[in-house]
Amino acid sequence: MIGALRSIVMLNMVGAWLLLTPPTIAEDIPKTSWGVPDLQGVWTNATATPLERPDEYANTEVLSEAQRSQLGEAVLEKYGKGGREAWFDLGLKALSNGQTSLIIHPKNGKIPWKTDIKKTTSLSGKSYFPWETTAPGAPFRSYRDLDTGERCITDGVGIYPQHPYNNNFQIFQTELYIVIMQEMYHEYRIIPLDGRPHLDPPVGQWLGDARGYWEGDTLIIESQGYLDTKGWHWSVPWRATKSTLKLTERLTRTDELTIDYSFTMEDSSRFSEPWTARIPLTNDHAERGVTSGDLYEFACHEGNYSIPNMLSMPPESHLN
Repeated sequence: MIGALRSIVMLNMVGAWLLLTPPTIAEDIPKTSWGVPDLQGVWTNATATPLERPDEYANTEVLSEAQRSQLGEAVLEKYGKGGREAWFDLGLKALSNGQTSLIIHPKNGKIPWKTDIKKTTSLSGKSYFPWETTAPGAPFRSYRDLDTGERCITDGVGIYPQHPYNNNFQIFQTELYIVIMQEMYHEYRIIPLDGRPHLDPPVGQWLGDARGYWEGDTLIIESQGYLDTKGWHWSVPWRATKSTLKLTERLTRTDELTIDYSFTMEDSSRFSEPWTARIPLTNDHAERGVTSGDLYEFACHEGNYSIPNMLSMPPESHLN
């Protein structure tokens, strides 16, 4: 019994250390010809580690190997039933450092929703309907009754694992710009590094108005000026764009295989405090159990016949 308690205490101490300690940087990290860390390449963030800490691990900060395996089994159960995993590229491996959640602040590993907002997002997360166009459980009556991903627009902000596939990002780099291209929706951000200010007045953009700068060996990207999409449906509500959102991302090349990536969301209209998630990126795709190789165009909308077909049907048939 004493030995078990000692193990729990040690795991929690390790968990606190993981959250508070800056990433360890190898002495020989790849550098560009102009002397900054080289972030270029094709990276994946595929992982079975969930964004929020599961309730069963409420008092746990570091997972055992067996518990990490259970997270992978849960992803397979959700997306891989009936052989469907052959069509996907599932990230079935949890982060090797044992994080119980991608969120590292607040300490409980949960999104700090404001109480009234949490109730609304809870409803929207259980249906495919925006809050202003139709009520939860109502039939599709407009293209706006489908979420932004189904409409081939975007799934939202941040470098975030997109279960069950397309968890890859390619980074291009010059002295004056960094470009982050996301496999999903073929999204890309061209981020100036030359010290120019944000647009004033802001112009609402799906991916925000981003500016980057180096702080030692860490690239910091600050984005604001997002499009306000009130009334639109998002499959992952916290990733919705709002004009009140500020996103701060940090990328640190720690060795040949890894970029330590984190993002902080600040939006006082939705969250009671800023919150941070940490998601290491790797170019060792095999370590995460996913496919490696070049990125190809994700041509979502060209064959997207589902929306006009669904809207041409009697609305009540959508409920069957």
